Amino acid sequence: MKNDSGDDVQTKRVCQKQVDGVQRHPYARRSATAFRRSEFCCDGVYKQRGYEMVGTVEYLPGKFARHYLVKWLNGSDKRVYLKTPSFTDVTDYVRYLWSDEETMKDVGGTHEMGEERAKRWFASWIQPGNRDRRYFLIARKADDLPVGEACFYSYDPDTKIAKCSMNIEARYRGNGYAKDALELLLRLYFDEFGGEVIVDDIAAVNQRAQHVFCRFGFEHDPSLSSRLTSVGDDDVFWVRMDKCKFEQLYGGGTPHDHHGTESDC
Repeated sequence: MKNDSGDDVQTKRVCQKQVDGVQRHPYARRSATAFRRSEFCCDGVYKQRGYEMVGTVEYLPGKFARHYLVKWLNGSDKRVYLKTPSFTDVTDYVRYLWSDEETMKDVGGTHEMGEERAKRWFASWIQPGNRDRRYFLIARKADDLPVGEACFYSYDPDTKIAKCSMNIEARYRGNGYAKDALELLLRLYFDEFGGEVIVDDIAAVNQRAQHVFCRFGFEHDPSLSSRLTSVGDDDVFWVRMDKCKFEQLYGGGTPHDHHGTESDC
């Protein structure tokens, strides 16, 4: 079979295991060789050890499979999951999301995405992609409906710092999707990708996002403005979280509500 980009792909079953409350793919390593073994995890001794089939993914034979691990990092208590988009997802949902004025008004405004731009963006972010970034759609678990986007990018392997971004479609805000998606994104970034610190440069006028990130546990850090470059206006609200704090708040895969105070932000 072929995917939306015309590549020959194969479909494999994916299993996961409940480990200390965290749903993990048994072969979290990113080589295609290890990933191909995951088809056996649903049967025999692996089934006896607690693995269960959760769906199928596509992978390019002989290449990295990371872009097609779409649902393995799902906590059972989450209302959403992170999905690597296909090219059709980009031309359908991402194009719509970026053109929605209410959704985009606090993040720099709407963006046009024609066919050629969609192809360039897909090649840069998804396939073949770049090693310094990951992009996901946020999909509702109940019906697989996309409700927003989340990503991290500009990863520096020396400092182990990356920037992140998240945007929930305006009509779906207020349902707790942002908190669930942030936890999934950061768990992947810290536990699987190997990052140590993650930051975001939130627009000064975007008080809604500032509240979401600070309530989640991020700390306001104005000093980042002298060390990092913002992609937007110079007047931004820098926040950061390191792996240690994330594990204190959400370690073991069991999320805890974190209610930010004025001292946090």
